[in-house]
Amino acid sequence: MIWLKLWPYLAGAVLFGSLGAFSAHTLDGKRYAALELTFADYRTQATETALKAQNAAREALELQVEQAHKTTLANQVTLNDLTNQTTAIAADRDRLRRLFAAATRPAPGSHDLPKADDRPAAPEAPRAQSDGRFAGLLADAVTECRGVVANTEALISELSPQL
Repeated sequence: MIWLKLWPYLAGAVLFGSLGAFSAHTLDGKRYAALELTFADYRTQATETALKAQNAAREALELQVEQAHKTTLANQVTLNDLTNQTTAIAADRDRLRRLFAAATRPAPGSHDLPKADDRPAAPEAPRAQSDGRFAGLLADAVTECRGVVANTEALISELSPQL
């Protein structure tokens, strides 16, 4: 019996409670949708920022690799040139040594013959003075070649670690 008197109040309370819950759910749903949209925008911006940073880092590394490759190629060309120069200088040095050895050897047919007691000694040929001057020039050329070889080898030893 008491239910017969209270049911309109209970029905009203249930109706108002349901209406309140539905409106709260609707309002929260709109707020939640707006929050999801904001979070999606944030994720998009964060992804774009990360991609831009990654692309910038990749481009910087590619530039460094390209510069290192160009430097390596330039060093290789320089090293090849220096090696060729060293080889040419060594060949010139060897040729000068052979010429110097040939110039200091006595000429064929100029053997020292025993002198007769009654003959005066033969005067020294003027060739001896030119031999001395030639030997000095050859010695200077050999010294210069050695200096150039030393400089070239120093450059090669300086460039080799860069390769």
